[in-house]
Amino acid sequence: MYRDLREVFWWNGMKRDITDFVAKCPNCQQVKVEHQRPGGMTQEINIPTWK
Repeated sequence: MYRDLREVFWWNGMKRDITDFVAKCPNCQQVKVEHQRPGGMTQEINIPTWK
């Protein structure tokens, strides 16, 4: 999130403010990698050949 915002915005203590916000945000906590299930086994996709 910090890297996305720093391209457009910047202020003193920005990284600390973003870290504090993400730590308190319920939506940010739910979408963390630790809370997601693995996708499962991958399957090979058949690539069509051109004529």
